[in-house]
Amino acid sequence: MPVTMDASGGAAGHKPAGALGVTSAMLAFVLLAAWLAWGALEQRKEAALQQRLQAEANGIALKVEERFRGYRQVLRGARALYMASDSVEGREWAEYVAGLTLSEDYRGIQGVGFSRWLTPAARLELEARMQADGLTGYRVWPAGEREHYSAIVALEPQDRRNRRALGFDMFSDPTRREAMTRAVEVSEGALSGPVVLVQEDGVAQQRGVLLYLAVFRGGVKANDTISRWQELQGWVYSPFRMDDLMEGALGRFTSDMRVRVRDLSPGSQPALLFDSEPDASDEAGALRYERRLVLGGREWLLEFSARPDFSAGERPLVELGVIVLIGGLLLVVTWSLAVTRARARALAIVSGSLRQREAQYRAIVNLSHEGIATVDQDGRLTYVNPRLAEMLRQPADKLRGGSFCRYCPDLCNEPVSERAERLRQGNGRSLEMELEREDGSQLTVLVSDAPLVDADGRLNGATLMVVDITERKASERRINHLATHDGLTDIANRARFEELLGEAIVRAARYRHSFALLFVDLDHFKEVNDSHGHLVGDALLVEAVKRMKICLRASDTPARQGGDEFVVLLPETKSLQDAERVAEKIRVELARPFEVEGRRLNISSSIGVVFYPEHGGDADTLLRHADEAMYQAKSAGRDRVVVYGADSEKA
Repeated sequence: MPVTMDASGGAAGHKPAGALGVTSAMLAFVLLAAWLAWGALEQRKEAALQQRLQAEANGIALKVEERFRGYRQVLRGARALYMASDSVEGREWAEYVAGLTLSEDYRGIQGVGFSRWLTPAARLELEARMQADGLTGYRVWPAGEREHYSAIVALEPQDRRNRRALGFDMFSDPTRREAMTRAVEVSEGALSGPVVLVQEDGVAQQRGVLLYLAVFRGGVKANDTISRWQELQGWVYSPFRMDDLMEGALGRFTSDMRVRVRDLSPGSQPALLFDSEPDASDEAGALRYERRLVLGGREWLLEFSARPDFSAGERPLVELGVIVLIGGLLLVVTWSLAVTRARARALAIVSGSLRQREAQYRAIVNLSHEGIATVDQDGRLTYVNPRLAEMLRQPADKLRGGSFCRYCPDLCNEPVSERAERLRQGNGRSLEMELEREDGSQLTVLVSDAPLVDADGRLNGATLMVVDITERKASERRINHLATHDGLTDIANRARFEELLGEAIVRAARYRHSFALLFVDLDHFKEVNDSHGHLVGDALLVEAVKRMKICLRASDTPARQGGDEFVVLLPETKSLQDAERVAEKIRVELARPFEVEGRRLNISSSIGVVFYPEHGGDADTLLRHADEAMYQAKSAGRDRVVVYGADSEKA
């Protein structure tokens, strides 16, 4: 019986049995390989998600630590203000706190306050004085007889919540007392356990914590605990509402993860301080990560758990497409048409995914608030995002091909070979430096680099991240100025002057130089203050400082000791006679009548003079002898200059 054959040599109308069998076996192999590869990809995706969760969680923890360092620096400035003045009036305290711009630079802080340490007798005097100053109904609460009291006498800004806390005895509460005691004994910032702040009014109530710094009389920092308590003046402190505190630190991370904060410090049960989703229940199988922080002597546990949308968009479509492509290439041997169609579909999926990812990454980079660039191994710019072009004030197309070292010279201090080797090993770095813009202005920036490699792992250059920190650095300088200068006269305060005097002694001893120290007390200032009020008295002090500066060199340093007492450091003064001439010029200037607030005022000055090293070899001795010489001038009739130990006076 004849058989009709097709062009391939097979029977017409029939598929070759061998081809069908091989195709079936190959299909089974491809399916098995795909299943194994998919499992491996799922494991890798799980590890990548865990790594991403850990990185974002560590970023949040770092932000929390940075915020607490900033809060502690604010309290250090407040403590320096108290130590530099005999007393800090309500107006001066309000001006200091207003200058910190808490709502802009320190989000989460409820306020900055001072709580005074009192005996029972001092408590009654404080209540009477505060009521006389206009705080009607001021009292130390809760009521009850105790050996000591602490009373909140200042808390700024004085909004509705903070006014509710005035007079509160925080030492009467065990949780607060533990932190306040620790602050006295270690003279460092001490964070409390969880409390309900007295500022809470029951509406949208939050958990709270407080940060304390002890303030000692005259800046005393004794080594033993008993002396610390004897010299204790009180505490500067800040209350925090935990939800407000964590809001700024979490930022965009809260959209796809849940964050909880617990207090784990010894001596107390673990307490929940914060929960970004208090009404949600734990999801089984969710990725988790924990990070411990020690803040102000308390240990916090930060718990992070991924929400379902944390892994959105993380399906390994590209890798899956490659698997499908390989399977199609194998099947083309036995079933070419099916493989061709499968490969076309797989390539379409892969191309669409790549285009979508490229568009997503381009949008993220172009919309970023940070400057982003790529450079080749010679440091030439190959890509610049819009934000960096805006920072440099130069179009992106003109920047490409140029050297980034032109704008950040400090970035290229590292030799090219060493930089290439560091990047080849996968080690990035972050440097703070000045960025010189096209118009000549400068920004303070934080520049971070990371290796840029090709598909084969070869180093092609680096990716740069440029963060503008100009405003943050300006804020740090403002805080440092407030901590080292007198708030009224804007000259050095007592703490800063003691540092400068110590440095002058070290330099003079090393290079065998001499210098002089003047102690200036304004005569009759109290009568002016009592007769015309504090505003006129403050204006008179400002004018007196201006006159003293006229008599000084640029290298000389005037400082306010407190009240109407000033000291002047005259570095590298060659002779005692030179110091006396400067003191006499100051005395003459201050003896001239003042025109202040439409009033003609007359004061004078009593000035004590000491000379290093003849009158003392250390700061305490020099200050004490200068003070004694000043009081000798006062005893001799005021309005005169007296040198310590001299037999004669110069009027």
